[in-house]
Amino acid sequence: MNNRARSGPTRRRVAMVFLLLVAVVPLWVPVKQQLLVAYDLHQARRALDNVELQQAEERLQAVERRQPDRSDVHYLLAVSYRRHAEYDLAEKHLLRARALGWPIRDLERQMMMILFQKGDLTKAEPYLTKVLEDGGDDDLAEDVYEAMTIGYVADHRLRDAKLCMNLWIEWRPDSLRARLLRAYFHNVVVPNPDLMLAELREVLRIAPRRVAERLAMADLFLHQSKIDEALAECETCRSQAPNDPSVELEFGLCRFRQGQMETAKLALESAVKAMRAGGTGLDDDRLARGCTTLGQIASAERDFEGAARYYEEAVKLSPQDPAANYALGVALKALGNDDGAKQHLERSKILRIQAERLQEITLGLGNDPANIALRVEGAAILREQGLKAEALRWIASTLFYEPKLKIAHEMLAEFFEENGEHEQAQRHRDAAKTGTASAEPDAPDGADTPDKH
Repeated sequence: MNNRARSGPTRRRVAMVFLLLVAVVPLWVPVKQQLLVAYDLHQARRALDNVELQQAEERLQAVERRQPDRSDVHYLLAVSYRRHAEYDLAEKHLLRARALGWPIRDLERQMMMILFQKGDLTKAEPYLTKVLEDGGDDDLAEDVYEAMTIGYVADHRLRDAKLCMNLWIEWRPDSLRARLLRAYFHNVVVPNPDLMLAELREVLRIAPRRVAERLAMADLFLHQSKIDEALAECETCRSQAPNDPSVELEFGLCRFRQGQMETAKLALESAVKAMRAGGTGLDDDRLARGCTTLGQIASAERDFEGAARYYEEAVKLSPQDPAANYALGVALKALGNDDGAKQHLERSKILRIQAERLQEITLGLGNDPANIALRVEGAAILREQGLKAEALRWIASTLFYEPKLKIAHEMLAEFFEENGEHEQAQRHRDAAKTGTASAEPDAPDGADTPDKH
C-alpha cells in the first residue's frame, strides 16, 4: 500500500521531467547552433586580424554550412579570399553578399581592391588613393595599404610598393600585415637576406608564437651557416608546435648541416612521411627540400637507387628547382642511366639561367614598369617552367599598357584554350588578328615563344 502511494508521485515526477525535456530539447538545438556560429565568427575575425587566412576561411565555411544566407559571412569570406589572392572566389562571395543586402559601398571598395591586386591599376588607383586621403576607419586603411602593396608588386611597380609599405609602417609600426608583406618583399620580390631577417625579427616581436616566420628565420641562419642560431629557433618552434612536420623538417636540415646524419635522417623521414600524409600543396617546396636532403644522405650511403627515388619525388613536387634536377641527374649518372642524367643536368643548367634572368627582369621592370618586352619575356620563361598562373598574370599585365598587343592576345588565347575556356580563347584570337606588332625579345634559354598565327 505504501509502495503504491509512493509510486504515484514518482511516476508523475518522471512524466514531468520527460515533458520538460520534450519542451526544452527543441529549443536547445537552435541555441546550440547560434552559440557555435557566434564562436566560429569570433575565431574567424580573430584569425583575419592575425593574418591566419586559411583558419579564417575554415571557420567561415563552417558558419556558411549552418547558415548559408548570412550576408556578413559571405562578405568576410570575400575579404579573406581577396587577401589570399583567390580572386574568383572573392568575387563570387561579393555577389552573394550583395544579393543578401550587404552595403554597396563596402562591396565596391572590395571590388576595387581586387582589381588593384590583379594589376588593373588604371581604374582602381584613383579610387583607393581617395579612400586613404579621406581617412576614417583604420582597419579599412590597412586593407587599402595591403591591396595597393600587392597590386604594385603584381605590376612590378616596386618603388611604389616600397613607398606604400614604408608609409604604412610609419603610420602603424606594429602592423603585423605590413611587416609580413615587407618580409615577403625582401624574400621573394627583391631578395635581401639582411632586410628580411630584420623584418622577421619585427614580426616575432609583435607575434612571438608565429611558427612559420620563426622557421623562416631559422632557414636564413642555416643559409648563413649559423647552425647554433638556427637550432635555437627550431627548439623554440618545437615547444610551440610539437607536432608540426615543418618544424621537424627544419630540425633535420640543421642536423644534416652539422653532419649528424642518423639524427637528420630520422627527423627528415618523420617529417616527410607526415607531410605526404597531409595531402596539402602548400608545403610542396619544403617537402621537396626534405626529399632532396634525404637523397643526399642516401647518396652518401652509396644507396643511389634510394637517392634517385627521393630526387624524383623532389622534381615532381618542385619541377622548376635547379638543385633537385641537378641532384637527380647525378644519381641517374651513378646508376648508369646516361640519357636520363643528361636530361636533368641540362635542365638544371637552363633553370639556373632562367632564375637569374627572371631576377634581372623583375629588377628591370622595377625601374621601367611599362617595358612590355620584359613582361613578355618573363611570361615565356614562367610558362616554360610550368608556372601557368604566374605566366598568365605576367602576360595579361601587358594589356594594361598596350591593349592591342598581338603577342599577348596570342599567348592568352593559348592559355585559355589549354584550360578549356574556348570562348575566352576565341576572343583573344580575334583580338590578335587586329593586334599591333611589337618588338619581341629573343626566346630565353629553354623558353618557348608562342607560334605566330
